[in-house]
Amino acid sequence: MRTLIVIIIGLALAGVFVFGANFINKDRTAPVINGGYWFIALWLIFCVVDFYIGVFRAGYSAKDEFVIHLVVFGVPAIAAWFLPRLTSN
Repeated sequence: MRTLIVIIIGLALAGVFVFGANFINKDRTAPVINGGYWFIALWLIFCVVDFYIGVFRAGYSAKDEFVIHLVVFGVPAIAAWFLPRLTSN
């Protein structure tokens, strides 16, 4: 259940980053800020820290955590990568 909640939070944050960057870039001719890229970078940092905590503090195996974090990182990151392309048209 925690994994699903984290993925939903990641998707919501991806939307905030992408649409926030679109709002900031609204008056400019060329996009200055790409919210998707910023989100992916920060989400990767979050996932690495969460992976570390899961393996070294909670005692889960690295293999199990890696598989879960592929999904936890991948789903919101893919959404953040595609969302700017969908909203730019």
